[in-house]
Amino acid sequence: MLVLSIPFTRQWIFIALGNGLVAVDAVKPVQHAFVLGGEPWERGTYAATLYHKGWVKTLHCTGKPVHPVVKALKKHYTEAQLTAFVLKQKKVKESAIIVHNIGTSTLEEVRFIFQYAQQQGWKEVAIISSRFHTGRIRRVVDFFQERYPMIHIFIWGAPHLNFQEKQWWKYENGMIFVNNEYMKMLYYWWNYGI
Repeated sequence: MLVLSIPFTRQWIFIALGNGLVAVDAVKPVQHAFVLGGEPWERGTYAATLYHKGWVKTLHCTGKPVHPVVKALKKHYTEAQLTAFVLKQKKVKESAIIVHNIGTSTLEEVRFIFQYAQQQGWKEVAIISSRFHTGRIRRVVDFFQERYPMIHIFIWGAPHLNFQEKQWWKYENGMIFVNNEYMKMLYYWWNYGI
């Protein structure tokens, strides 16, 4: 308890906890990138930036659930559709956006991406998600990689827009996100051995 009361030590531990969730690859040109559901504004904004810089030609939006806030508005837009909406707002050509209303979890979305890439004959694709989500994505990708050895998936992390990553513990959204990621990692390990 004494160690945690020292501000420098506590800060170092919190920074390490945040960094432990990040597993990103360097951005390189690819034809296809999949933007995972969950944070349409954050992930869609970053995907649009990568598109406009020429890093990716086609953006595939995944995610089947309808966001609770959208339900409150009596609308039925999936996470994939919300991400596509953000991409259009950010001036991504409609012909460069493909919506896949598939996946209620990271596991389902990554499985779909491998299967879809195999069906299309693609050798490499990228996944775009929130930076603190990339560590769990990496574990799921590694879990499926044996079944799809000919497909390489790059993982790119969108900066968090609701909190500063290097001080995530000072923001309620940061605390919730980090807590959820560690709980989901435990859940994936317990239920899937990932």
